[in-house]
Amino acid sequence: MRLKPTFLSGLLPLVLGYLLFFFLGVIIAMIIYSIAGVSILANIIILPLGFIGGAMMPLNMLPSWVQTIAPYTPLYHMREALSMMLIGSGTWPHAWLGILYLAVGCITLGLVSIYGFRWK
Repeated sequence: MRLKPTFLSGLLPLVLGYLLFFFLGVIIAMIIYSIAGVSILANIIILPLGFIGGAMMPLNMLPSWVQTIAPYTPLYHMREALSMMLIGSGTWPHAWLGILYLAVGCITLGLVSIYGFRWK
């Protein structure tokens, strides 16, 4: 497996995915005030998203109901965009849809976290 010439563009979904989960963590920290509570809730959210999004197991090995809801998770779209840009697996429309999904998620969670910080 060789890297595609577009591998540097893989930074875009990585940064968007990082920001999305960063803003999610900020929102969780605004709700729960203890470090242990934030850690527990973050794991309760992130681990299922990893399995459902196909980041920990191939989607075709998961039950059909998981395959149905996988396209609604951010890790699914991050994986789709990265795999196209790094190794050419998938299609460009799926990659761009993933980037759009991540960008909308970042903007939404970013605005909520910024508003929440100012509100307190």
